[in-house]
Amino acid sequence: MEIKSKKVLVGISGGIDSAATTFLLKEQGYEVEALYIDMLGCEVALQNVINLTHKLGVKLHIAHSKEKFENRVISKVLAEHQAGRTPSPCTICNPLLKWKTLTDWADRLGIYWVATGHYIQIEDIGGWHYVKQGTDPVKDQSYYLCTLDQLTLSRAITPLGAMFKQDVREYLKNVGFNELASGGESQGVCFAKSGYGEFLRSNLKPKQGAVVNSSGEIIGNHFGYQLYTIGQKRGFIVHQEYIDKLRALNPNPKALEVRAINPLENSIEVGYALFSDTITINNAWFKPIENSSEGITIKIRGLGQNPTSEVDIEVLNDEKLKISLKNSSEKFWAATPGQPAVLYCGGLVVGAGIYLN
Repeated sequence: MEIKSKKVLVGISGGIDSAATTFLLKEQGYEVEALYIDMLGCEVALQNVINLTHKLGVKLHIAHSKEKFENRVISKVLAEHQAGRTPSPCTICNPLLKWKTLTDWADRLGIYWVATGHYIQIEDIGGWHYVKQGTDPVKDQSYYLCTLDQLTLSRAITPLGAMFKQDVREYLKNVGFNELASGGESQGVCFAKSGYGEFLRSNLKPKQGAVVNSSGEIIGNHFGYQLYTIGQKRGFIVHQEYIDKLRALNPNPKALEVRAINPLENSIEVGYALFSDTITINNAWFKPIENSSEGITIKIRGLGQNPTSEVDIEVLNDEKLKISLKNSSEKFWAATPGQPAVLYCGGLVVGAGIYLN
């Protein structure tokens, strides 16, 4: 396989970002072929991709991956919820299916370079390929691509990482894809078109159980522990007499939040004070940048409340890190078992793992 060749295999979905990536690479002189990874078996989506690649003027390959998607991604997502954890489906899917399928097909076709429409950048420092945050902070996907391996990153091209989404839309309009450029964003999880809760209910058949407080007292009921996540304030019932007790102490009590999930007892614990000074992450990797003057920060969720403080990191073993916030006035809020925790230094991903405890 010729590394210096300008032949590239682009992962194409039929949407704005992969179409723009394809056209940009063609303009840059690459010989582009496209791969559609059919994970859902949707004939309409497949036909849309066929029509788009015809208009783009690129050869299309189709990877029928529905069974692999169900075995590698869906089954793992469901198992995590069954264990009382909250997984990140995209973080599971990207390394195990999407990028793996893309590089496998590229190898089969004798193509070295692979490309996607992800909003990340890739920076080589001392021979190590770091995922870097995308220029557009709203679209940045570095959190979800924190576990891509070095071999994949060394051959990956992500041209949208240096662009803002609005500029991508304008670019597509300028090259004649007005209708596509004006299209909407994909919403939610791709395999849960009827809603994520309905996906869990139909696959896991959750049963009602007890809501307890920190003393173990039953104060209400829930509709299946698999449907809840740490910090959730809705979707469970608290007995009126317990609410009256809270109001006797405070006329306007805060909403109770899920603090813990107990699969063995089919119960959820609710209360307050979901704050912590330190967290431990497992299945972790850490590659700090030598002689960097930048501090390290952390994201414990893709969207929502993340600490801004720099962190101290203690390496407990090859796959476990203990992370503490340097600013004592800041806390981790609702750290959620099953979610990735991603470490950054100057916008570069320098470590990651899964919060389990």
